[in-house]
Amino acid sequence: MSMLPPSAVRVPDGEGAGVEMMALLFDRLAQQAVAVGQHGGILYANPSWLAAVGLPVEELPKGRIMDWVADTHARRWHRWLEHPDRLDPRAEVRLSWQTREGELRPVVGSLSALRQGLGPVSLLGIFQDNSRLLTMQATLREREAIHQLLANHAPVGVFQTDGAGRLLRANARWRRIAGLQHTDMPRGVWWQMVAEEDRPRVLAGWESFVRHGHEFVCEYRVNTGKAGVRFARTRIVQASQSQEQDLACVGVTEDITEQRRQEAERQEVEARLRQQQKLESIGNLASGVAHEINNPLMGIANYAELIKDETVETGAAGQYADEILRETGRIAYIVRNLLTFARQDTAEYGPTPVEEIIEETLALVRTIIKRDRVQLQVELPSSLPVIWCRSQQIQQVLMNLLTNGRDALNERYPGGSPDKLLRVSATVPILGGRSWVRLTVEDHGEGIRPEVAERMYEPFFTTKGRNKGTGLGLSTSLGIVHEHGGEIRMETEPGQYTRFHVDLPTGPPARLDSAAVVPPATGRVPSSADVPDSR
Repeated sequence: MSMLPPSAVRVPDGEGAGVEMMALLFDRLAQQAVAVGQHGGILYANPSWLAAVGLPVEELPKGRIMDWVADTHARRWHRWLEHPDRLDPRAEVRLSWQTREGELRPVVGSLSALRQGLGPVSLLGIFQDNSRLLTMQATLREREAIHQLLANHAPVGVFQTDGAGRLLRANARWRRIAGLQHTDMPRGVWWQMVAEEDRPRVLAGWESFVRHGHEFVCEYRVNTGKAGVRFARTRIVQASQSQEQDLACVGVTEDITEQRRQEAERQEVEARLRQQQKLESIGNLASGVAHEINNPLMGIANYAELIKDETVETGAAGQYADEILRETGRIAYIVRNLLTFARQDTAEYGPTPVEEIIEETLALVRTIIKRDRVQLQVELPSSLPVIWCRSQQIQQVLMNLLTNGRDALNERYPGGSPDKLLRVSATVPILGGRSWVRLTVEDHGEGIRPEVAERMYEPFFTTKGRNKGTGLGLSTSLGIVHEHGGEIRMETEPGQYTRFHVDLPTGPPARLDSAAVVPPATGRVPSSADVPDSR
């Protein structure tokens, strides 16, 4: 930074005239001016220079210029004095004055060689105090180091872009989130980390942010290739908005994959709780309705029996009485299911071999399954433990699952097919340190549609025709399994198969007169999303 014109300063002949001329030129100059003779003697110094080295204004410093600079700069003055013609007045000179007390004061300025033959003056220097600038630069470097340290150890990704979204810098955490941890300084635009399916939405928000300057927040899937689905949230603000400066943006990116997972789990738990509360409410309602129906139903059945006894068996009235008895029996069956669903069945628990329950259930359905040309496979281990249960209720659960599987196969394969397969199996897993019996019913039907699975436990919900189902099958089965301290789970692959798993404890339930004891392996109450179409 030159403070002198490129041309040399002319000094009149004679030392006195030269000093007077300098005093006229530089005494009122705010910068520090000093003239040095060819041997280093100080011929002139303006008040600003004298104040810089701690001398009174009226006192001309004695000795040479080398006595008033830092020791490391004295050699430079010797070299300048020996070869003044090599000095470029446009070049910036940095050095430090040494005060009378020994304090160093940094300055910056320029030196110019005076023309030969114009008196004893060899060099003229114009300087200004540089200590404040150096202090500001040191402070800036310190702050930048602190900011860099904070950015490098921040728990979030920090990055900076220009107005076009091109990356200028990014900390290590951002590079890890973006999958670019092996690159010291990634190139390109910041949204390269956004998955293709979310990129149009993110870019639309970015363009609005650039135009209007509001804070930009977006959530998106990260472009991880085949590394699995991850989610991130980015928040960007504009760091410079003046017309004189180019637009710069600063952003913060968080990996919210775990947060999304926890939120999904929370919503799932809330859905289960709502479903459980709904089922409990419907159970209470069903119990009251069942008791109210039972009394008049018994009266209707009794009167039908009397009509039948008083009429000829072949008469029309007798046929009507038989029809009434059949329909009242059907209603009675629904009422019994409602009472079971409401957990008010009073049958006793007892030890029952699992093989016996399975065989007795299959004996009831084998003929129907064979008639529908369904292939039945039974896979049971050589020995199964005894379970404490109401055996007729467990049979009812198996019967319902087998019937649902048969209906699913008939829907997919109206005739016969090698794939028209219904499989029943049993295993003895150890869950939570306790022995359980797992009964599995698998069909190779069409699988379960998600919108149907959401409502499977609701009483009276069915996808069957009016004459094929009441919609109480799975809701009743749920109540029975919970009453036994067990759990129903489901696996399904649309277009391939559906599996029901019924887990039952091998020992007596913890409370035979209370609500279900949930298996410790999962610690949860089954939800409607776990169970397929009750059909």
